[in-house]
Amino acid sequence: DKKNFKHILKMSLEEKQTFFQSFDFLLSDCDGVLWILLDKIAGVADSIRRIRECNKKLAFVSNNSAKGFEIFKLKFQALGLELDKKEMYTPINSVIKYLEQIEFKGLIYVHGMPVFKNALRVAGYKIIEDQDYPIPRNVDSFDELYPHIKFDEPIGAVIIDSDYNTTYGSLLRAEYILKRNPDALFLCGASDTLYALDGGVIGSGWFIHILEQATHRQVINLGKPGKLLGDIIMKDFEIIDPKRVLFVGDMLQYDIKFGSVCGFQKLLVLSGGTSKEKLFQHEIKDEIPDYYCDSLADIKTLIDEISLANNK
Repeated sequence: DKKNFKHILKMSLEEKQTFFQSFDFLLSDCDGVLWILLDKIAGVADSIRRIRECNKKLAFVSNNSAKGFEIFKLKFQALGLELDKKEMYTPINSVIKYLEQIEFKGLIYVHGMPVFKNALRVAGYKIIEDQDYPIPRNVDSFDELYPHIKFDEPIGAVIIDSDYNTTYGSLLRAEYILKRNPDALFLCGASDTLYALDGGVIGSGWFIHILEQATHRQVINLGKPGKLLGDIIMKDFEIIDPKRVLFVGDMLQYDIKFGSVCGFQKLLVLSGGTSKEKLFQHEIKDEIPDYYCDSLADIKTLIDEISLANNK
């Protein structure tokens, strides 16, 4: 029943204690939970510090591969927090970890930002870009465009991540490769069809859906809400019981669904892409949280309330 979720500060003291004791590991989304674009969310940094003081393990996950680790580290430092490389997950490292796990050796065709492509190269993978086989931008007909789409390199994987320079031609090329080679891997990082800006704007995840429809293939999703990302994190941190993980996010379709497919507990914050009204109207079962709060700052308030009661 969707009405079962509770605001963490509106529970009884006993319920608050049970909730806080129910997880050892807090895994959190970034944008909309820790910050909104360039703006800090009040009280969040204090909550992170307080959770660490309580000896809970933390890690952070973002579907944004346009930023490298150093950018995330700077954003954490702006909050007065330190970030270890092992605590940060984006599609960059989940894709690389997956390729390593399956011992992939072939050529890769990538839609992604320079940070993503450079990380693949540094990890030892050979990638092919459109600039290697240029696709003309200004054409007068399909007949003029299509001959430039084809090439004979034996591509072993197509990876689609956020790429703000994607064109119709580059989508055609990805389709051509996937249809021509049914054994080629079809992987994606960020699959967001909506970005939580200005009330919601179109996300680059629609390109993945277009390719799935065109090729009749299902993508292997290595970002949220893909279960493989959760499996990688659980393996890295040697987590045995997913129910001992609390996942915190602001988007029902990506964050809360990710928590559901991974078997984590789910806490929705109302500081980002989901309003209280939208939460209470939502009907999709695996996109319903177990708990909600106004922002991550409420965690510190909850811990302080428990500590005060314990010291009486």
